Amino acid sequence: MEVLVTSYKNPDVDGVACTLGYAAFLCESGIDAHAAISGTVHPEAQFAMGAWDMSVANDADTAVRNVDKIILVDISDVDGLSDEVRRHKDKVIEVVDHRKVHNAHLFPHARVHIENVGAAATLIAEKFFTCEVMIPRGIAGLLFSAIISNTVNLKAAVTIRRDHAMVQWLKTQCAIPDDYIYRMFAHKSHLCGDVESAIAGDFAQFHCGTRRIGIAQLEIMHVGTFVQENARHIKDVLKDLKKKNALDVVFLTCIDVVDAFNMFVVVDAVTQKVLERILNITFSNNCACRDGIIMRKEIVPLLCDMMK
Repeated sequence: MEVLVTSYKNPDVDGVACTLGYAAFLCESGIDAHAAISGTVHPEAQFAMGAWDMSVANDADTAVRNVDKIILVDISDVDGLSDEVRRHKDKVIEVVDHRKVHNAHLFPHARVHIENVGAAATLIAEKFFTCEVMIPRGIAGLLFSAIISNTVNLKAAVTIRRDHAMVQWLKTQCAIPDDYIYRMFAHKSHLCGDVESAIAGDFAQFHCGTRRIGIAQLEIMHVGTFVQENARHIKDVLKDLKKKNALDVVFLTCIDVVDAFNMFVVVDAVTQKVLERILNITFSNNCACRDGIIMRKEIVPLLCDMMK
């Protein structure tokens, strides 16, 4: 095994698709690559892997000790990595990501490939397309799923022409069932009453200067009903995350994947004031709505600019 391709701990469908996709591209190109993750995959990624008859090894923490080269996909910071992968960060030779705010400089030996596309999966799909490398059907299905998920079916403002182009090309490489996108979003929306796990599974931390930011993001159907029925539990979870991680700002952003709006939930006056200022929204009972879709990766730069 020459190269380990991996992503952040407990990856979502974009992280999983990129991990498997880039490893497959390298193998097709004659490079011995191993795809592996740390932790467990997000439920939406489980759905996509099942739909395309794919699986991913979860031995990254072991494999990382036995390779000299690591490629990170859909991540450009050390905070999301498992402890074991983080300890071997000097082995990272490449970083592929799509975030405006990143810390790729923390990997001094890495070639950095970061572009502001809607999904990191778009960058991986482009490698197959541009180099005319044969793409396996399951990989095409996973990359399609990841782009659709990350761009909320190409509705999010982060979506660009390249995302559209790769979605159209990937459709030609695998047969997408007519109801596939609906079923994927419906699966992600079925939280089985476990609000705490759902929020923790989509929670990310960022540094804006000396400030510590925590943002949970859910992309589901029927957001209004979900927040109304679980408001008290959501707030308890956010308070616990704020205390446990010593956060200055913490909030939940829920994206309605059908009706295309965000609903924000906060638990403190500081966070409320910050979001009202940067997003031009008004809170009532710790909740606020915003028409249109804004992704977490779009909010983070706004927060950091304000907190300089």
